[in-house]
Amino acid sequence: MKARRQQGASQLEVVLVVILILILISTAIKQVALFSDESEKLRVEAVLDSVRTSINSLVSEHMLADTMYMLQQYDGGNPIGLLAKTPPGYEGVRNDSDALSAIGQWSFHRDRKHLVYRVKDVDKLHNSAANVAEISFRLNLMYRDKNGNQRYDQGVDDAQGLALESVAAFEWLSE
Repeated sequence: MKARRQQGASQLEVVLVVILILILISTAIKQVALFSDESEKLRVEAVLDSVRTSINSLVSEHMLADTMYMLQQYDGGNPIGLLAKTPPGYEGVRNDSDALSAIGQWSFHRDRKHLVYRVKDVDKLHNSAANVAEISFRLNLMYRDKNGNQRYDQGVDDAQGLALESVAAFEWLSE
């Protein structure tokens, strides 16, 4: 007796293959979304690291030249101006009255003296400044306030450096 050879796949096998493919596609989409969120965080951190490196270089130059007092001119300034190359996604200088920057973009707000990044997804960021979809940084002069008046007085206070500081505490949220 000859065994009958099966022709093609049964309907059950086709359904199982389709279900398996859909599960794989769903998993891949979730992973791409995760990488997208993580890549935004990494891009922001890369820009901040570049700015901080430029700040450290500038402070070192002034320290070697014994001109630390001249760092006062950078207080509240645009830290992007310290970079050799403008980072991708930087829209330039704005006033607070201007329209909002596009999401995923950097800008320097002249009125507030803040470097601002508009976050793509506000749900991925915990920001102490309410439910704002941006993070802000300010370039601050660091100094020893000898006379205690809480402002830098050239010739009285000691300039000690510059720091890029977050205006409001923030934290990237993970899935």
